[in-house]
Amino acid sequence: MAPQRTLKIEQFRPSFSDSELAGLKQTLEHSRLPARTYAMDQAEYGITYDYMKEALDRWKNGFDWYVSLDEVTERVEVIYSRSEVLFSL
Repeated sequence: MAPQRTLKIEQFRPSFSDSELAGLKQTLEHSRLPARTYAMDQAEYGITYDYMKEALDRWKNGFDWYVSLDEVTERVEVIYSRSEVLFSL
């Protein structure tokens, strides 16, 4: 039987600077969707034009990056508090 090893998970806090966020917002503002086609509306695989349009609008106008960062940080802290994970190698 192979020995068990412990994987140590180190706590981290995801972060971004205000200038990085400003750059992302500028990129989103300059983003353009491709021309709408019949194939995009009938997408059997992948995503539809309407989905892309809604996603772009949400990221541009309705997504709070700082609230999301707090939520991710809370999840990371929960994972870190349960960080003893054993693997059989």
